[in-house]
Amino acid sequence: MNRPGVASITWGSTSIATRIKVRIIKHGPPFLVFVGLTLLLHWQLVQHLTTHFFGRPFEDVLESHFLLAWMRAVVFDGAGNAFYNPNIFYPEGWHIASGAQPVWYYLALAPLTQLVGEIAAYNLAILGLLTLAGFGVYLLTYQFTQRRLASFIAGCVYLVAPTITIHIPGHLNIIISSTILPYACLFTMLALIRSGRSRWIWTLLAGMALAFTFLGHWSFIFIASLPLTAFVLFYWDISWRKKVDNSGCYPLARCNPGRTVCFGGESGTTSYVCWYGRFFAGGR
Repeated sequence: MNRPGVASITWGSTSIATRIKVRIIKHGPPFLVFVGLTLLLHWQLVQHLTTHFFGRPFEDVLESHFLLAWMRAVVFDGAGNAFYNPNIFYPEGWHIASGAQPVWYYLALAPLTQLVGEIAAYNLAILGLLTLAGFGVYLLTYQFTQRRLASFIAGCVYLVAPTITIHIPGHLNIIISSTILPYACLFTMLALIRSGRSRWIWTLLAGMALAFTFLGHWSFIFIASLPLTAFVLFYWDISWRKKVDNSGCYPLARCNPGRTVCFGGESGTTSYVCWYGRFFAGGR
């Protein structure tokens, strides 16, 4: 019962607070399992959380260490400009914003760096991002299938995928983009499912997630936008509220020749660009 003078915020026939509580009860345990799996898989990192980085000596992780230290000094000590350091490549200096590692996320980690130090901040960020990455794929797959076990397995696969773990030593920006990507897909799906004002909210969240993915590395302009474009081409007109049987599974595809041609052309173009970059443009 509502108190006098206090309005109850509702979404459909159920209050938002109730919906949030139901989702926490449903998805909270899997999230805790992902936390435990991440800590178990990277127990060596946990054991040396404040003293060691993951990786080999003189890898890109040293650049991450510098960026964390510099952003902390800029924010809390007034050391200078977050986007320029005059002491690197002296006397010209170095425009940090033009480096391989975007500074935005390191700047956001400045409070954590101030609190626990550069090494622990990097390691905590890696562990937290890996957990959220696996959980994001779990949520995305659950929205597709409504099957908790299948969703959990999919999240575990993403958690240990070489395309992610290979970037742990120093490529925090790639880890961040890879973590946000499944949430961008999830929000896009919800934008296609919902109607009315709810659709606009999920569309806004999907756009923001996609933008934050791009901020991690320019290559995600292709890595993220192309699959999402294909996703929209295939699933735009699917009625996700209608189930194909009593098992609770949603229809996974309904395509026509036009969409098939678009997807094939898109995939072929992307594959050719990757092949050309690898063998003819100095790639390895």
